[in-house]
Amino acid sequence: MGWNDRRGTGGGGIDFGAGAREHGNLSDLNDRQMTALEIAAARGEVRVADLREEHPFYCSDTYRKDLVALCKEGVLRKRGRTKGTRYVWGGAG
Repeated sequence: MGWNDRRGTGGGGIDFGAGAREHGNLSDLNDRQMTALEIAAARGEVRVADLREEHPFYCSDTYRKDLVALCKEGVLRKRGRTKGTRYVWGGAG
């Protein structure tokens, strides 16, 4: 069972906090981005490899673009480089 199966409707009751609400409408996010936020909320960080485990039918570049978009919105922060890159919860700072 993947993150999407556990999520159900309405984000599965996970409170993404004020940071997520300040940066746009969560209903505008695609399933991959919602999965990324759920993983980040649960673990404190998310990696492209985590998303590939949940949705193996998309390429890594698609996930990277989704994560970069969440960084631009200020919901996630990028840490590291190349394959060691992880995206942590919280805005720039």
